[in-house]
Amino acid sequence: MAGDAGRLPDAELLVMLDADSQGWALARSVREGGHIVDFELTYVNDAGCRLLGRAREALLGVRCRRLWPDAMHDGTLRLYRQVVERRKPMTRTVYHDRATLSGHFELSVGPFGDGFAARFVDLRQLTVAPQSAGGKQVWFELRRP
Repeated sequence: MAGDAGRLPDAELLVMLDADSQGWALARSVREGGHIVDFELTYVNDAGCRLLGRAREALLGVRCRRLWPDAMHDGTLRLYRQVVERRKPMTRTVYHDRATLSGHFELSVGPFGDGFAARFVDLRQLTVAPQSAGGKQVWFELRRP
């Protein structure tokens, strides 16, 4: 898998990710002495660019530490490393209100080659709509505006 580190997925997968209304990013591991020290973005879909508030050209080929220096010290880098090294997906909810990143995100991160694939949703964009049965409110459904 290490030989596939910088390889993008096939065109069919990219078309699917591009069409998703949620943010998607792919990143490859940056290693020093065999240890993961950072990640470099290799792909971000249009929704991801919008949620991150940056143009694709400003994201691709750039290391995460440079893009979000504050986020690399809050457990995010450790989470990404664990996903890659243990080969197990993880989900985390984070809130950032910084100059480099702002939002309440749910991150779903899974291993992808010698890196990761991340799906991220800004939870501030979700609304709760009450549902009823026989005139009584019984549960809630999350709806996207």
